[in-house]
Amino acid sequence: MGYYTNYDLEFERLEGTVDLNEVQHYVDEDSCTEYDEPIGSLLEDSIKWYEHEQDMSNFSERFPGVLFTLSGIGEEGGDLWKKYFFNGESQRVQGIVTYEPFNRGKTRCK
Repeated sequence: MGYYTNYDLEFERLEGTVDLNEVQHYVDEDSCTEYDEPIGSLLEDSIKWYEHEQDMSNFSERFPGVLFTLSGIGEEGGDLWKKYFFNGESQRVQGIVTYEPFNRGKTRCK
């Protein structure tokens, strides 16, 4: 079977002089993942991308000074996370869902 996740990728230059247009081109055309597909093509649908950590770590080594933020929404409720990749290193943070407390002024029916 497998586990499907929707991915989103953002990036920004934190150090150095890397051309972000070159990074975007690499995302869209030249990057290679476990599927022999560019990373950009994997961001279009819910997929099973088991090697995303290794792929993204390798990708971030190619562009030193650029922070890559890969967000994931898994098929199970509450499975929200972000992974940050910078110079081949990674960090994962779990999403936290919060709800506003009851506000009587916002009720619709009386």
